[in-house]
Amino acid sequence: MRAHAWTARLGLGLLLFAFVAGACTVTNPPEGSGSPGAGANRDTIVIGMSQEPDTLFNPISSMQVQTNVYVTLNQGLTVRDQENVYQPRLAKTTPTLENGGAKLANVADGKQQITVTYNIRDNAKFSNGMPVTSADIKYSWQLYLDNNVPIVSRVTAQKYQEIQTPDDKTAVVVY
Repeated sequence: MRAHAWTARLGLGLLLFAFVAGACTVTNPPEGSGSPGAGANRDTIVIGMSQEPDTLFNPISSMQVQTNVYVTLNQGLTVRDQENVYQPRLAKTTPTLENGGAKLANVADGKQQITVTYNIRDNAKFSNGMPVTSADIKYSWQLYLDNNVPIVSRVTAQKYQEIQTPDDKTAVVVY
């Protein structure tokens, strides 16, 4: 019985060694296969997902995989960091009350209104090389409000009263 246990352990050890040795070998995939290794394009990222997005237009989809792809490919004016603090992305700075980029004012009906001014970075461009302009921001907002577009949720867009575009690099959002 002892010899059988020793043989079983040896066999298991050799099998484990074979798996480890096999995992450590280097193989070169065929040229142009898209796999990492020799000949792979260094500007290409390959990601495996269990689903395929139904669209790349985020507002009309509720799939998680679509959201994962969307946040990888798209940038907003600002983004929240790991401490949940807004950081500039396409905007030069994050508008705040402290830096004057956001202003709170009393309006005629006694309510308060906030106006936020975003200054778009000079080097902000679309993937085709065209510059991002304030007109693009206003168009995106108008698209969200268009009842002919099957948007999943218009909640955020409906909070804006208007978006002003005084020049190509300035978008003023009035809440």
